[in-house]
Amino acid sequence: MAPLAEGSDFGGSLRTPAAFCGWSGFAPSAGLVTKHPGDAPLGTIRAWPGPNGALAEDCALLLDAMIGRSPLSPLSCAAPWRSAREVVAKARSPRGLRLAYAPDIAA
Repeated sequence: MAPLAEGSDFGGSLRTPAAFCGWSGFAPSAGLVTKHPGDAPLGTIRAWPGPNGALAEDCALLLDAMIGRSPLSPLSCAAPWRSAREVVAKARSPRGLRLAYAPDIAA
């Protein structure tokens, strides 16, 4: 219904539905996106916010807008990158990509 949306992830709420319908969902590490005030003192431990989008690039764009340190959240941390969009763009290149195949991994 919308090209971008914020959601929350506790047990896969952002990622799992997205995986079943061709949508992108990203659950960032706790503290990367703060949600204050929360319903618990350490609310980000229970369910942390993250982006949903039609493409990975859409999620990266929204994630860049959502990231930010907060003195009100004890788990708040800075992003380890300058831009999530740049990280996604680099990941799109097959250069340096290594693949593994194990035909009997579940046997």
